[in-house]
Amino acid sequence: MKAFKEIFNNSCAYGGWGYRVTSDGIICHIQESYRGSRWRTVRKVSAAEFAQFADAASLDDPYRQNPIKLACFARPGVPNC
Repeated sequence: MKAFKEIFNNSCAYGGWGYRVTSDGIICHIQESYRGSRWRTVRKVSAAEFAQFADAASLDDPYRQNPIKLACFARPGVPNC
């Protein structure tokens, strides 16, 4: 089993919540942390599903990064997403 490595980290927080994504190449863990507290996984998706989302949301473009997009992807069904 490969170790999980961080593959994405928002450069800004959303209401004090930070989001990052770790992966072993097969599974991605979308994690959140409140103002520097410990990271906890809120959703697991396949690497292919996350890659498709990241491409559609332009997560690789630092000028278009929007923490709300990753927050909504992490917690589907949350109002206002």
